[in-house]
Amino acid sequence: MKETIDQVRRLLDDLESQMPSEDAQNEENIEAEVDFYNVRENRIKIYERDNYVCQHCGKQLTRFSATLDHLQPVSEGGRNNYNNLVTSCRECNSRKSAKTMGDFIADVHPTV
Repeated sequence: MKETIDQVRRLLDDLESQMPSEDAQNEENIEAEVDFYNVRENRIKIYERDNYVCQHCGKQLTRFSATLDHLQPVSEGGRNNYNNLVTSCRECNSRKSAKTMGDFIADVHPTV
């Protein structure tokens, strides 16, 4: 019986260690509300996260050629948050326009 209780305690300790900390959860909530599109310092964080590489075509960009693209277009309720923005080259961003990622991929890679 004592052995079973110890096993349960170890299992609970393991599960607890895998749970995100309260600080990490708060940070995620803040990132969901922060404007990463209009604030220059925040835009740079997206570019750095993506290593200044277009997330659509893989082209290496510079701070002067990089643009931000909304995965879910603003016209369809997309926000300017960290998880909805990716680095894009001007060409891909222009071609994608206000399409969703699914529609953009279907246009770029039509099935035969």
